[in-house]
Amino acid sequence: MSERLTELRNFLQENWLYLLLLGGMLIFPFVVGWMTGSDPTPNRAREAGESSYWQSVLIQVYIFAILAMSYNLMFGYTGVVSFGHALFFGVGAYGVGIAVKHLHLDFWMAVGFALIISALLGLVLGLVSLRIKGVYFAIFTLAFAQIFFILAKNRLLADITGAEDGFFFSVPDWMNPIPKNRLTFYYMTVTSLVF
Repeated sequence: MSERLTELRNFLQENWLYLLLLGGMLIFPFVVGWMTGSDPTPNRAREAGESSYWQSVLIQVYIFAILAMSYNLMFGYTGVVSFGHALFFGVGAYGVGIAVKHLHLDFWMAVGFALIISALLGLVLGLVSLRIKGVYFAIFTLAFAQIFFILAKNRLLADITGAEDGFFFSVPDWMNPIPKNRLTFYYMTVTSLVF
C-alpha cells in the first residue's frame, strides 16, 4: 500500500501543473459565468451570455490544439515536414457535414464515412508521395491541401460545400441538448484534448 502512495505522490509532484491547468479548464465556464453574471448552462438561446461566448472560443482553441498536436507528431517526432494536415482536417469535417446534411446519414455513420474517406485519401496521397523527400514532400502536401481548399470554396460546388459561407448541420441532442448551450461540447473537446 505504501508503494501505491509513493507512486501517487510522485505522479502528483511531477504533474501538478498539468492537473492544475486541467482543473482550470474544467471550471473555466463557471468562473466566467460568476465573473460576468451570465449562466454557463442557459436554458434558452436568449439567455446565452459571456460564458457561452468564451466556451465557443475555447472549443475552437482546443480543436486547433488537437490539430497542432498532430503537427507535432509528424514534424516533432519524425522530422517530416507536411502541410497536408489541414487537408485531412477539412476532409473529415466536410465529410461529416456532407454525410449528415446531404446523404442523410446518422451522425455516427457520418463519422465513420468521414474516417473512411480521409483514410482512403491518405492512402492515395501516401502512395503518390512515397518517394518524395524533404522540401519536395512539403510542397506536394501543400499543393494538395490548396487544391482541396480551392475546391471547397468553388462556386460550382456551392450547393454541396456552401462555398465561402459554409453550411450547418444538425448534431445529436446529447452533444448540444439546448441551443446556445455549449457546455457539453466544451467538455467533450477538453476530454479529446487531454486524451
